Amino acid sequence: MFALIVKSLIVGSALLLAVAAFCQSRGVTRLRKALEKETAARAQLEQQINALLECSLKLGSRVREQDVRAQAFGSQLQSIVRHAESASNYGDAHRLLKEGLEVEKVASICELSQGEAALLSRWSARRATG
Repeated sequence: MFALIVKSLIVGSALLLAVAAFCQSRGVTRLRKALEKETAARAQLEQQINALLECSLKLGSRVREQDVRAQAFGSQLQSIVRHAESASNYGDAHRLLKEGLEVEKVASICELSQGEAALLSRWSARRATG
């Protein structure tokens, strides 16, 4: 009888261990599947991050190129404005000299040097006679 009880206990323990192993096996399988999903999701996120990084680098390069172009354009624009202002000053000075205003006053009004105004006065006089 004792042997039968021991045998029943051993069989019961073995059965209990088998059920526990089966449950643990299912848990491991679930964990493995979850790990595979997370690994795949991580790989996809890494690809997306790399794509964003590459795009960001390209955009940064384009922005730098556009900045260089904008600075060059700004310099050209300033040069054109200075030239136009200068041409306007000379045109105004020529008109004022033609109206008989003194060289010193023309230089002051048109923001020209005395030499520029005097040269423009002689040039205008020569054109009128020539």
